[in-house]
Amino acid sequence: MRCRSLAYLDTSIPLEQPTVEGATPVTPFNLPEGASCEKCIYMSTTDNIIDAVLVALDAEAGALCQGFGDAGTIDLKQGRGDAQAPLYALTSPPLLAGSTIVVGGCVADNVALDMPGGVMRGFDVPMQPELILGTKAGQIFVLVRASGQSLTKVTEIDVKPANIPG
Repeated sequence: MRCRSLAYLDTSIPLEQPTVEGATPVTPFNLPEGASCEKCIYMSTTDNIIDAVLVALDAEAGALCQGFGDAGTIDLKQGRGDAQAPLYALTSPPLLAGSTIVVGGCVADNVALDMPGGVMRGFDVPMQPELILGTKAGQIFVLVRASGQSLTKVTEIDVKPANIPG
């Protein structure tokens, strides 16, 4: 189990820009003045072994942020194959890194041959789709949203199944 926690974002406050030479600038938020979810709380459900849902709440109104995920929630089990509870669990509370909300998850290893990998995911906020996907081997793939092209080297290796009994 992990500690319960949440992340808070106020889009009316400009994000700090990176100061390292050659760094990509952070895209400023573009919400209309007075829009809902200008101040947002991101949390994962506390009963993470059962449902593993990332929730975005309007910090002022207490309502779900309708423009985030599926009407304010993202089912983090989606795309994880058959890794249902209790085989899938969140490994960290949501973390806000600039304009990206990051959550980690794992699956029980050695349960079945076709178990999907654990995953670390990032979502552009306040209302954008999934951005980052990392595998259980610790590799992180950062993709260009518009084209799907990888910004890092990805090597696929075909591995033949072994004939070892057991």
